[in-house]
Amino acid sequence: ICTGHAEISERKFHCWKLGGHGKVALKKSIIESCDVFFYELALRLGIEKISQMAQTFGIGVKHNIPMSAETSGLAPTKEWKLEKRGKEWVIGDTVNAAIGQGNVLSSPLQLAVMTARLATGTNLEPKLIKSVEGQTLVTKKPSKIKIKDQYLQIIKNAMFDVSNNRKGTAYSSRIVADQYRMAGKT
Repeated sequence: ICTGHAEISERKFHCWKLGGHGKVALKKSIIESCDVFFYELALRLGIEKISQMAQTFGIGVKHNIPMSAETSGLAPTKEWKLEKRGKEWVIGDTVNAAIGQGNVLSSPLQLAVMTARLATGTNLEPKLIKSVEGQTLVTKKPSKIKIKDQYLQIIKNAMFDVSNNRKGTAYSSRIVADQYRMAGKT
């Protein structure tokens, strides 16, 4: 139950909605962007699983596009923090990472890859060009992401409702024309 904050290790981690979202399950947490739901889920999963899934979707991964702005980003782990910062991982690090804050770093390209992989259920790799001098570049067919289609569909349906359900956090930015409706996430 989201009361507007979660108290973790004697510290309050706030939801964007001060009064809270009340009783929340996965779909509602995505549609209404309930931070508390994701804080609590992250504590159950742990940072290692979160980091692994982020990398599966392309966060914290350099995609080898020949662009100066291409970066590797970061899907942090306990080992990373100890090695790079010389500090132990604390529970607040996991809570912050749950909503993409704290030590998490991603580039616009990584967010595009994440969205494309979620939408297609495959390990798509970005490329800059489709052809050279009229010759189509040969690319291998991307493999399927090892997540059951039914779970991906739940996320996709919720993201559609983010933009198209009156309670969705992106409802005011929706495209009204049926032929152009899209999913999204704030």
